Parts: sequence; C-alpha cells; structure tokens
Amino acid sequence: MEDGRKNRVCAFVTVLFLISFGTSIRSCNNEYRQKEKWRREMSSRLDFEEKSVKLVDENGALKKKLMDKEKERLNENALHEATKETLAQERLINQNLKKQLEELRQPEDPGEQGSKAAPISEGKTR
Repeated sequence: MEDGRKNRVCAFVTVLFLISFGTSIRSCNNEYRQKEKWRREMSSRLDFEEKSVKLVDENGALKKKLMDKEKERLNENALHEATKETLAQERLINQNLKKQLEELRQPEDPGEQGSKAAPISEGKTR
C-alpha cells in the first residue's frame, strides 16, 4: 500500500511539475512577446520623433524662405511704384513738350497759315 501511495504522490508531483513547467514556459513566451511589442513601439516612437524634428526644421526653413520672398516682393512693389511714378512724370513731360512743339509750329500771324507744317503723329512712345 505504501508503494501505491508513493506512486500516487509521485504521479501527483509529476503532474504538478508539468503544470508548473508549462506555466513557466507560457510566462516566458508572453514576456518575450511583450518585450518585442515594447521594442517595436519604441522604434516607432523614435522614428516619429525623428520625423517630427525633421518637419520642424523644414518648417523653420520654409518660414525663413517665406519671409525672404515677402521682403523681396515688397522691394519689387516699391520699385514698381517708383517706376510707375517716373513713367507718369515722363508722360507729363512728353505732353508738355508736344504742346510746346505745337505752339512753335503754329504760325504767329494769320498770313502765314498758307505754309504747310508737318502734323505731329501721336504714336506710342517709350
């Protein structure tokens, strides 16, 4: 009877050992999966952070370019306005010169109207 009891105890201990061993292997497997999941997450976070830093740098560079282009546009606008003013002044000067030329070409007395003066054509001037 003692041998039967020893056999039962031995079988019971063996079953407990197998259950414990299986649980231990499952636990190690779960831990390995968790570590791999954590590594992937950390890798993706680092990638995201690198991309974020890169985008922030690019954003700063683009803002600087935008500011430079805006200054350039303002300078071009000022030059354009100055050119328009100069053109307007040149047109006024041109009109005044045309009036003076017409006055010089018109005869001073009515008897000289018989002479033919060349008409001034109003073409486009630069």
